[in-house]
Amino acid sequence: MAHVVSDLWRRGKPTGLFILGGGLVLISGYVLARYVVVPRCPGHYFGYTSWLSNWDGQWYQYIAHHGYDYAGDIGGYGPQNFFPLYPLLGYVVEAITPLNGQVPLVAISWLASWAFVFVWMRYAAVRIAAPSQHAELWGLALILLWPVSYFLRVAYAESLYLLLLTLFFYGCAKEWRVVYLVIVAGLLTATRPTGVLVCAALGVHLLRRYRNEPPSKRIVASLALAAIAAWGLYAYLLYQVVEFGDAFVFLRKNAAWSYGMGADAFFTRWKDMLTFRPVWEFVVDGSLLRPSSYAWALQNRVLWVVAGVLIVIGHIKKWLNPEEMTFCVLTWLLVYYTNGPKNMESIGRYVSTLSPLYLVMTRMLIALPIAARVAILSVSAALLAFQSAQFRLWGCVF
Repeated sequence: MAHVVSDLWRRGKPTGLFILGGGLVLISGYVLARYVVVPRCPGHYFGYTSWLSNWDGQWYQYIAHHGYDYAGDIGGYGPQNFFPLYPLLGYVVEAITPLNGQVPLVAISWLASWAFVFVWMRYAAVRIAAPSQHAELWGLALILLWPVSYFLRVAYAESLYLLLLTLFFYGCAKEWRVVYLVIVAGLLTATRPTGVLVCAALGVHLLRRYRNEPPSKRIVASLALAAIAAWGLYAYLLYQVVEFGDAFVFLRKNAAWSYGMGADAFFTRWKDMLTFRPVWEFVVDGSLLRPSSYAWALQNRVLWVVAGVLIVIGHIKKWLNPEEMTFCVLTWLLVYYTNGPKNMESIGRYVSTLSPLYLVMTRMLIALPIAARVAILSVSAALLAFQSAQFRLWGCVF
């Protein structure tokens, strides 16, 4: 009996951390937000009243209920910018279960986060292999209490993306059959635009996996399978052709979120971009005198820098394998290229889904004394609480 209880306790710890992190987000949104005053940032509103559906959540809810048929507005905004897998799952859940309204998408986010908990435990066990130090649990605590992890509990695609990405890299580590990796990669490309970068990681993985094959055969097979793995994106492009007569309408709609800047904004501002001015500008532009800007700076500037440092450490220490490095570097660069000119908008949540980087953070965390680990997690949890409260109030934390 004691053995059974001990086993249940061990197995229940990940779920306990999941409940702890999610509970903190909810308490912060429903209670702490009453005592926080922040400037509001404008955003589209389609009548979905729950704060769990703020900003992009409004769009995802709209797509789940109305599809991509949208008359638009003078700003040229449209739902095509949001990839289909997440809202499609919401539509299916509402169609086959008693759940309705805003609940299905939020439920998917929570279920995906919960599923991620168990995938992470297996992934970290394979990639870190430090059972005596409970590395997987410490890493999980760090992820679920990370300052921007409230995005895993709201009507955003982050939790689904994080789950699929971690599953993909776990499959690579376990050398799953290629067809399974292609399936997961395709789902990623239907979840978010950056998902297409996983195809490059798959190509690298196949080159390494079949290193004993003739070079020409390895290269051709790897490139072909990497191209096929973007099947989710191809399906979305085909849908846009049928529905709108333009396979790349999502790119045109994306221009509306660039605040009037052209698609070549990175190159027209190349001096600022190459000196990383969007990253450090807040230190010299007076933002330090405006506490209301701190959350944005932490989430989108500081965390992007942290991600870059972790990539370098992961490479030097050889804690990240080539496919993990490939995906993390390409994503890190791409989000800066696309969103750096936009004041680093949303970059924090993009890099927060780079699950291989949590392997690096976990190794660094377990090298510290217990007291230091607890202190770091406590600070992270406090920041998560404050960020969650601001999100609930439509503060600038997206």
